Parts: sequence; C-alpha cells; structure tokens
Amino acid sequence: MSRKNHTHYLLLWMTALLLIVCLPLEGQRNRAFIVVIDAGHGGHDSGAVGNGLREKDINLAVALRVGRLIKSKHPDVKVLYTREKDFFVTLMGRAEYANKNNADLFISIHVNSQERGHGGYGTETYVMGHERNSKNMAVVQRENAVILMEKDYRTVYKGFDPRSSESYIMFELMQNTYQDQSIKLAQQIQKGFVAKGRHDRGVKLGNLAVLVFSAMPSVLVELGFISNPAEARYLGSEVGRDELASAIARGFARYKEDYDRRSGKVSEPAPQAAEEEDKVDEPEDNGISSVADMSDGKESIAPKGHAVKPDEGAHSAKKTYKIQILSSKTKLKNGDKRLKGYKVVIEQRGGRFFYLTGAVSSEDEARHLRKKVRKSFPDAYIVVYEAGKRVREIY
Repeated sequence: MSRKNHTHYLLLWMTALLLIVCLPLEGQRNRAFIVVIDAGHGGHDSGAVGNGLREKDINLAVALRVGRLIKSKHPDVKVLYTREKDFFVTLMGRAEYANKNNADLFISIHVNSQERGHGGYGTETYVMGHERNSKNMAVVQRENAVILMEKDYRTVYKGFDPRSSESYIMFELMQNTYQDQSIKLAQQIQKGFVAKGRHDRGVKLGNLAVLVFSAMPSVLVELGFISNPAEARYLGSEVGRDELASAIARGFARYKEDYDRRSGKVSEPAPQAAEEEDKVDEPEDNGISSVADMSDGKESIAPKGHAVKPDEGAHSAKKTYKIQILSSKTKLKNGDKRLKGYKVVIEQRGGRFFYLTGAVSSEDEARHLRKKVRKSFPDAYIVVYEAGKRVREIY
C-alpha cells in the first residue's frame, strides 16, 4: 500500500472511530457521575524507571488514593479503575473501558522522565491536541510507545507508529469535542499541585493515544520526574503520594462543582474527611492565590502585635468555623488592599501564608458567612477547627 493510500485509509478509520465514540449515549442523564482513573503502565510494562523506583508502582499508588478521596468527598460519584493491581492494559483497552462504562471523566496518571541527565522537575497535565513543541512531542512519543508492547498493534491501530511524527498528522485532523472541558479539568489539577508547592509546568497539548480514543473529557497527569533524585524521593514517599493524590482529587472536586452548576444541579458537598485537601485557584504573578493548601501541624501566625489562636473566641472543646479567602508567598498585613477590607487571621505553612476571616460556632452561620464573602472572593471556603486543630474543609 502506498504512503498516500495508507494515510487516506488511516484517516478514514480514525474518523469513523471518532463518530462512533462521540455519538450521544442514551440514558446518561439522571445517573451517577462516572470517573475512570487510569494508573498508567503495569505488568511487564514498568514505564519509566529511575532512582530505584518504577513508574507503574507510583502511578497505581496515587491512582488508588485519588479514587478513595473522590469517593469520600462525592458519594454521588462512581469511581472506576482501569487497574487496581499490577497487570498490563493496552492503551486502546484503557480508553475502551472508559467508553464502555459511559464515563464522564477520564484521568490517566503517569510519571515523567528526562532521558539525558537528572534534571526536570514539577508537574504537568496533558489534554488532547497538537502542539509543535519538541519537548511535548518527546513525552507524547514516550507514552504512546507502549503500543509497541501490544500484540497485533499494527492491526489494532491501523498502522499507527508512535515513533513516527508523520503518524501524528492524522490526529491534527480530528476535532476534539471535549477539549474545552479537558482543559478546565487540567487547569484545576495544576492549581492543586501549585498549592502543594509543586513547580507548575502547565497544561499542555499532546496527541496521546489514551486520550485520543477516550470519548469524554480526558487528561493525562505527569506527577513528576523519576529521573530527578529529589523528585524521586518525593514520588516514592507516602507524604508525596498523599499530596499528589489530594491535588488531583481537589481538581476533580472543583471541576465537578462547575459541572453540577452547568447541569442545573444544586447540592452541598459531602462532609470532608480530615486528611482531605481544599481547592485552589490560579496563583497570580504576585504570589497570591484566591484559595490555598491545607496541611497539618503548623501554628497560626497573626498580624504583628496581635497573637490569634485558630479558634479564638470559642471554647477549645467546640468547633469553630472560619472562611479562608487567600494564600500568598509573601505575608500581607491586615489592611492590605488585596484583602478587600476583611480582617484576617494569618496562618503559615509550607512556605505560604493563608488568610482566614470570621469565627462562628455553627456550620449554618459559616455557610451564611461564606456566601457573603464569596461576593469578594468567589473561591472562599469554610475551614473547621476542633480543639484548636484544623480538621476539615467545606466547599
């Protein structure tokens, strides 16, 4: 078959596939929201390897954590996994599993690697799309290279060669119906990573096969660089995996909130578990975020000249509810114009400052106060203190 005929055949095949997977599915309304969490690689495919770690193990550990967090926060959401143990799943098989289950979201979890040297750090999230960037293409080709491990890959993927840049021309001609939603989810996930102090490598475009064949908003998250010794220590630690999972789950929560609003659903979030994390918003150039990260154990820091305890004004055995409005890399004083007239208590954790206003004794009062504060800070949320300790958030 000539190259011209082969290209034409491949284009027809991919167009037909796109039409099939994008057809409206009956009965999707009035059912549980379904998210498929995909732990990349597995079985004989270890993925990237470095510093005594295997990508497949990190992916699975974080994926399971993400699922548990989503389940605990969102009882109305059905969480499915492409794998819950160490076995191999084809790229097409992962996408087909999500399609077959009529998933509303697909989140694929991976770890990055730099072939030369030990550099590279931070997190990035991919959505389907073509970008002529050699670094992005290197990531795309590496992730798609799993295809070569599959039996009959030439037949299944109709001659698509993940090593050939020419093969990717076909993807440029495919319209991604779900790109806008995918980008929204990716942005929220990256915001979660930023709140954890992770370096933000941004939202990127890439024609990753597992995203191309998924008929729903889909993202592929690169948690960090296994080739970087410092990053590897973080990726291999329980704390690191917990933080990465909470960032992804938080991004999902923010996306789901917007999804429910657009769908006309009105519901309050489920009670939050103590270890679960809050939502974050895009940090500005001045280091200010409209909402921020929660972590344990650090003492509150009040504005100069006035020491304030987390649950000042309430009995230490009772719950106190406050509204968190901002986080910043540098400390703001009460009266700063960026606080928009609100008097705040300041907490410092992990190199960032967090600003809370109000101190009420009931959740109903807190929800009323949050509604008022959101007129100035749309992403403000409730923080619950018990016996002086920050225990959970209510979005």
